[in-house]
Amino acid sequence: NKNLTIDGDWDNDGTADVTVNGNAASRVLDITSGTVVLDGLTITNGKLAGANGSGGSALGAGISVTGGTTQVNILHSGISGNAATGGTGSNAPNFGTGGTGGNGAGGLYVGSGATVQMAASTLTGNTGTGGSGGYGYYAGGTGGNGAGGLYVGSGGTVQMAVSTLTGNTGTGGAGGDGYDAGGTGGN
Repeated sequence: NKNLTIDGDWDNDGTADVTVNGNAASRVLDITSGTVVLDGLTITNGKLAGANGSGGSALGAGISVTGGTTQVNILHSGISGNAATGGTGSNAPNFGTGGTGGNGAGGLYVGSGATVQMAASTLTGNTGTGGSGGYGYYAGGTGGNGAGGLYVGSGGTVQMAVSTLTGNTGTGGAGGDGYDAGGTGGN
């Protein structure tokens, strides 16, 4: 449980000078404890996918902040061009209902008990797609939810000042097929 400051505003002009790129291969930053200051960074090109067949969620391809006492301050930074897709829900054995698809959140995820404060920063062009519900005999599973820029979990806190969320796209997953009835799509 340590404190960390990453200062990417090298010339102190209030704009990002350092890019942290996930290369469409992984989440960019996963912050699980302590107090962290991110100043003057562009967080981009993170990619995350939930496990298929179990409805695994993919939350925060750009930045994920979890842990009951974790505090993150984001200053003069941009979180852009990150993509997350929830996994498909499980197929029901025999005569059950299909499993729920996982949630997908592209830019920033703030979990239970974690706090994020943003100032003079942007969340732009991020995508989150919910996973499809699984097949079920009685009914298909419900599709997962999608959030493009920001997903705040139950008990998470976000405070924003002079910051913008624009051009982010969240798409709910399709409801699963069912013999008797199809599942409901996600939000």
